[in-house]
Amino acid sequence: EHTGDKEFLKECYEDHFSSLFWRRLPSMAMNQFEVADVLEKMARLTGNEADVAHWRKIIRRDPEHVRRMFEVRWQVNGVPSYFAAPDNGMLMTNGFWAMRSPYFPQAYARPMLEEWGLDREKGFFGEFFPLAMARQSMKQFATKVDHSFGYTPDTAYFTLDGLFRQGIREKGAELTLNHLRNYNYHHEWGIPVAPEAYRRDLSLFGDQFSNFNAGKILLYLEGLAGLHISIPENRATITPSLPREWEWMEFRLPIKDQWTTFRYERDAVKVQGCPLDFTVSESQGR
Repeated sequence: EHTGDKEFLKECYEDHFSSLFWRRLPSMAMNQFEVADVLEKMARLTGNEADVAHWRKIIRRDPEHVRRMFEVRWQVNGVPSYFAAPDNGMLMTNGFWAMRSPYFPQAYARPMLEEWGLDREKGFFGEFFPLAMARQSMKQFATKVDHSFGYTPDTAYFTLDGLFRQGIREKGAELTLNHLRNYNYHHEWGIPVAPEAYRRDLSLFGDQFSNFNAGKILLYLEGLAGLHISIPENRATITPSLPREWEWMEFRLPIKDQWTTFRYERDAVKVQGCPLDFTVSESQGR
């Protein structure tokens, strides 16, 4: 999608993905439906048309079944406005990760954010957003390991990315800045940091150069900038989420053989040097 390199895709599919998932397709945060879709597309694009039928049947994907799989996990185990709550009471952010799925019911997203994401008494808003575990669960689950992983980078990315994907862009931008300022900038040292985790008492845990933070680059590109680029379709779609407290933001990206500048201002998006056709969509701003 980003490069148009079918030969590389063919190598990845034939030498890795098709073998890895052929017998069983595991699930992470309800992503199995989307993964099956992607494997089917990869088979077609790489000339493995005979594999398509296999991927079609590896996971049931008829609309009624998919709808039901999400519906039965909503508000389970007596937890209101939460997705896939476990029966032991340990509420982690992985309920939010399911928002990354294109099949996630959008009607669940806003109630879940308001009931749990923004709540500072029982929910996931601690000294900053998001706590790895809901405050409601922290007294019950208080081992040394639980205390060590009070705030974690990958879980934060999955949570924030889900908000943008559900069209909650204005609040997503606000919470993204809240997280980056508090997690990835050390105010005493005056430098950016990339910790493996913060303990519940906000002391640093683990290494300070953790690649678990790498996903947050996409919070800038796909979240705040709202960039979706397709080289095969020769198209860029821009859905801006300029944070309210910023007057402007600017991104410079190499696309094809040239540098493209995307400048976001309050009333306009200016694009220079883009070799692709591009459209600017209105942010839903919900």
